[in-house]
Amino acid sequence: MKPSFIKQTIHTILKKNKGLSILLGILVAVVVLLSLLPPQILKIIIDRNLVVKDMKNLERRAFLYFLCLLMISVCEFAKNALLTILGQKMVTSLRMELNKKLMRLPSSYFSENSSGEITSRIMNDVSNVESLFADGAISMMIDCLKILGILLSIFAFSLPLGIFVLFLIPNIYAITRTFQKRMLKAQVENLEQYGLVNGHIAETLKSVKMIKSYSKESYMERLYQHRIDENFKTIHRVNFLDSIYSPIIQVTR
Repeated sequence: MKPSFIKQTIHTILKKNKGLSILLGILVAVVVLLSLLPPQILKIIIDRNLVVKDMKNLERRAFLYFLCLLMISVCEFAKNALLTILGQKMVTSLRMELNKKLMRLPSSYFSENSSGEITSRIMNDVSNVESLFADGAISMMIDCLKILGILLSIFAFSLPLGIFVLFLIPNIYAITRTFQKRMLKAQVENLEQYGLVNGHIAETLKSVKMIKSYSKESYMERLYQHRIDENFKTIHRVNFLDSIYSPIIQVTR
């Protein structure tokens, strides 16, 4: 699936749903702005009410703090709902286009590629594109804007702390980039092996009479076990990378 085809599909879906796209953009901007308010309110509460023991306006500021958190949650809920709707529209469009393409492919393609691999591309790869749109691209854009806002807030709180965090960001980027490359490689291997496993099951069921006629049950079993073991190692590598990345970021925080 060419990247240009995916970009074109995303652009078409967003263009057909201009209202939802505009609303999504507004919600993203609101979420980013609202997420910067609670720390500022909390700073005012601590500095003006708790440190100097002045309980005046404490209840109003506390109510405003929790109101911001509530509004953030509501906007996040609405944003995720819109992303889910647009994502499902995208999945439907991509699978329809892939189905049309299957009709145009020559018969040699189906003899060179197993049915399991083709099914994996249509089902899993398209779902991954939807996840990239909903949980990847949009979330990354929101996080980048939040990082910019948080940096500005930290500089407003303390200049030395802001400079320290500014020097820390490149290290976090380097760590993230390293894990990203290794995770991508492992995920690609996982998808390929998953297709082979699905293809093996489909081919075994389709050729069961031939397998029994030539007494190749043990061979097919060993081949299936080998593919399952290879896929298990790849999944284990994916889980290992995923499990150690989060603690590193948490410790850095």
